[in-house]
Amino acid sequence: MAFDLQEALKRSPVEFRFKTPDKPIAVALVEGQTLFDKTASKRDGLARLPDFQIDNYDAIPILCEALNKQERDWQALRNRSVAGPACGEAASFRSYFLSSAEYLLRKNDDAMAALARIKEGEGIDDLVVDLDDIGALASTPEYAAKLALDSKLPQDIPGHAKALAEKMIKAKDNSESLEAIAMRNQLFWLLDEVVEEVRAGANFLLRDEPRLLAEISSRYEARRKRLARAKPKKAQSEPTPS
Repeated sequence: MAFDLQEALKRSPVEFRFKTPDKPIAVALVEGQTLFDKTASKRDGLARLPDFQIDNYDAIPILCEALNKQERDWQALRNRSVAGPACGEAASFRSYFLSSAEYLLRKNDDAMAALARIKEGEGIDDLVVDLDDIGALASTPEYAAKLALDSKLPQDIPGHAKALAEKMIKAKDNSESLEAIAMRNQLFWLLDEVVEEVRAGANFLLRDEPRLLAEISSRYEARRKRLARAKPKKAQSEPTPS
């Protein structure tokens, strides 16, 4: 039986819709398509494995295409939903605050480092985070006193930044956008499920082909595991305060 995307969506656990992806969508798409392409010549061998459903293999490109489209649609919808007054007002405030603060706080290295981090932000999500960072910076009494010298800045900078951030979040999280992200999540976890099953079968089938095994492995997962192992080692190597 050929893979039926709509039927798979109906049968998938409802929690898939509310579960945040555990890796970037772009990574999931590349890894899924790579696994499919690299094992194309092994399809018959996979189909002969016990308890292996070849539909899982055939599902990969269908799910990749659907997930890629859903991610693009959601990003476009999200950007449209906040591209109006909320986003423009927040971006304008952020820009003016940075230009003023960079002069008024130029003698304080910590403040300048914080401003540099804020300047690195790009996109809508970063803008919300930047507003939170601006509020935190302006809450420091030493900095607040100097920022108060600019009469064009709001008297309550932290409060103003928080209000703008809340306005952006409210605009972003409308019902249409929430449904789009729920579908994105659902497609991600369906793809993750079949990729895991196919990769397990391919690992068994290709156990004597280390080069091909390396090509179909998840470099993202391998890197994440290395970093997780490195953290305890680093903690053990640090001297204990006397």
